[in-house]
Amino acid sequence: MDSSYQALWTERMAFMDLAAVENIHHLLPPELWIEIFSCCSPVELFSSISPSCSYFYRLISFYQGSLPRIPVTLHVRVQETNESDQSVQPSIEYAISVQDQCEGPSISSRMKTLFVSSSDGQWKAELESREGFTETIDDDVLIRLLSWMEVCCLEVEASKEVAEKSSGRFYDTLNLILQWTASCFGAVSIRKVTLSSQHSTIDWRPNEQSMELIESLALDSLKIEIMPSMEMLSAPLSIPSLVLTHANKKPMSELKFYTMGREYFHSLLTSPYPIYHKLYADAPALLATVTPADLADFVVVWRASPSPASIACLSFNSAFSFPDLRSTVRSKGLARIFEEIPYCRYRTAHSVHKNIGLELVCYGNEMSTQWQLRTGEMSALI
Repeated sequence: MDSSYQALWTERMAFMDLAAVENIHHLLPPELWIEIFSCCSPVELFSSISPSCSYFYRLISFYQGSLPRIPVTLHVRVQETNESDQSVQPSIEYAISVQDQCEGPSISSRMKTLFVSSSDGQWKAELESREGFTETIDDDVLIRLLSWMEVCCLEVEASKEVAEKSSGRFYDTLNLILQWTASCFGAVSIRKVTLSSQHSTIDWRPNEQSMELIESLALDSLKIEIMPSMEMLSAPLSIPSLVLTHANKKPMSELKFYTMGREYFHSLLTSPYPIYHKLYADAPALLATVTPADLADFVVVWRASPSPASIACLSFNSAFSFPDLRSTVRSKGLARIFEEIPYCRYRTAHSVHKNIGLELVCYGNEMSTQWQLRTGEMSALI
């Protein structure tokens, strides 16, 4: 008999023996119990079913890897330490909240946020209830509680001090957070990341290594605040939903530019998912370096592609306006494929799938011009 099979059979017989002690041996074998448990919510498994008897506790613990886990959002705050040595890692505090759609009566009445922090190598965990009460939980309970959780969203915020000393630290800090997450939680399937800074004028800027690390996560959504000078859009970035915002609420008096190269536009054509990119749409003074020729060439390539890339929204600010694009279209002899429609808009149909179109809309946006691109049925783009 194969050793792995023998081990599973031994464990199964142990469960059957325990079931006999618990007087439930006549009900169902372990495999069918697991099938039933897989249909239950993870909150019910952890808070109600598992503690109900020693048989269920052992059975669920053994097969935990194949059972659903509680999806959570991990909120991380990065703070500078008092050490003057730049090699010392900043202090990291974790707050874990259960995603709303998965809260059940048994957990929504108890857990609001789980706070976890480290001091002198010792972990401290506090559970805050929805009534505002806080209780400290020991390491064993913390380990078991985290093993039932699956991290789906990650939100990282840097303090003002960290932002001021951010040079070279972004990658190390982000890597440290991901390593801790992978080692402590039952599962990690991060699909959404938000990066922000408490400093209103200084960037907590990712370097090339950081962006490669973010790319490796295969995210569905990435939101970054206050990084107007970064060069991330000079290379392809295959993230379906990308939102770049400027956290400083004070209006900017000077124009600033960030790189948006042709490679970025071409990367949109190969995305298997609908694109939703808002690039500093809330900051009229932050302009993309894209030119009218870049935009016209992208439309031509999109139109000639074998399958039209889906763009739910692509918005950015630029230094050129609608008349500038019109002049470029005419000088390139593209007027026949660019259909001008009222209120500063262009639309064009895909060369193969003629019922699918691409719309370009131009808006005056205080100090600059905002462009919005979207695809859809030609009949709807009017």
